[in-house]
Amino acid sequence: MNLLTVSTDLISIFLFTTLFLFFARKVAKKVGLVDKPNFRKRHQGLIPLVGGISVYAGICFTFGIVDYYIPHASLYLACAGVLVFIGALDDRFDISVKIRATIQAAVGIVMMVFGKLYLSSLGYIFGS
Repeated sequence: MNLLTVSTDLISIFLFTTLFLFFARKVAKKVGLVDKPNFRKRHQGLIPLVGGISVYAGICFTFGIVDYYIPHASLYLACAGVLVFIGALDDRFDISVKIRATIQAAVGIVMMVFGKLYLSSLGYIFGS
């Protein structure tokens, strides 16, 4: 893995994600995945809510084009996919905070258990 390879990968990933974002904005408006102005929001017009989806697409693209080892790649993509899906559903239908937090915590636990990741210390969170 040299600087030229990494640079080429980064440029490819950036271009893919930017193009995906451009096309996803158009689809979002057609399917109603937009943010509408209200008393809390000052923007005008419909704002497409596809940033998270576009970043996830870029991550999937990255995992597809790079040839170096990424530990637990399938697990990471599956868990991230669930989070993106829940986020999109929340953007579209306003899911309860309790439901979202429960699902997000469950996904975090799944990632830790199946990825064999353990928290062995919190360090000195209250000082030394």
